[in-house]
Amino acid sequence: MIAKHKGLLLFAFLLITTFLSTIIFPFIYMTIGIEEKMSLYMKILLGQLFGYVLPLTVLLSISKKTSNVGFSKTSIFNIKKYINKKINIYPVYLLTIIFYFFIHFLVEGISNLYIFFTSDFSNIITNSNAPLNSFVSLVVIFAIVPAIIEEITYRGLYYDAFNRNKFLLFFVSVIVFTFSHGSIFSAISALLLGIFLMLIMNLTENLKVVIILHFLYNFLSLIFSNYIKTPFISPSEFIDMTDQPQVILGASFLNFSISLFFLIFVILFYYRVRDKIRIKSTILYEEKKPYKKLDYIFAFLLCLSITIIFAFRIF
Repeated sequence: MIAKHKGLLLFAFLLITTFLSTIIFPFIYMTIGIEEKMSLYMKILLGQLFGYVLPLTVLLSISKKTSNVGFSKTSIFNIKKYINKKINIYPVYLLTIIFYFFIHFLVEGISNLYIFFTSDFSNIITNSNAPLNSFVSLVVIFAIVPAIIEEITYRGLYYDAFNRNKFLLFFVSVIVFTFSHGSIFSAISALLLGIFLMLIMNLTENLKVVIILHFLYNFLSLIFSNYIKTPFISPSEFIDMTDQPQVILGASFLNFSISLFFLIFVILFYYRVRDKIRIKSTILYEEKKPYKKLDYIFAFLLCLSITIIFAFRIF
């Protein structure tokens, strides 16, 4: 009977973290007058620690129940079984790097196309050439912490909560992960990253692996956004070339072509290595009737809530 509470706990967790990050913490910063005194990095880090890490820790704590035998505690969310499984991880590293380049050129192509139609450069990220100490802070805030928090949540808790239904197992975690990001451009990459990480999680059932892969993806994103610009076709190349729309359009199609090349490479390489990294699954997808309706109800509530939250953020 305990399993029926997983979706409810995840729904409460989503609402609480959203409330904390969008209302409570901004209000506290303004009330005590420290918002202007803190750096952007510190505000983001505090938001991550108190808006996500603390509620996640509380969720994992309150989801423990007393065992029927003795007084030991067992967790409602059984994510420990997804930690110690051994696989050949090196092909997955290479697959993730190739996948990153697919996303990188796809998003740059979309950005160029957006510039072509709108002449709006406000969403374009230029290389900041951050010094080493700043880059280390960026790695902690935007690579390490999100990889741990998001994977424990979306490929850990969500994976365990909806593993009785193969459709919901993929759909809910990917949708909530996608719309938890704050812009259309980041949501596009998050959608594809969420699908990729769920495929890997489904093959390996190893939470440590997807945390490392998520970190690797984030780390590559930071390297490119800070230090590496694709010559001639990067969106930031055209900030001073708004009078040459045909060049921007051509760069967009070139980005899409390169992205397609990497996508084909990803698909071929994935089918080549999947049998090497696949483990014998411990998941039974047959739905249990007592929980079938509850799973769909909480899946609907989670997806609807995060879609509304995302709409408020971008509009």
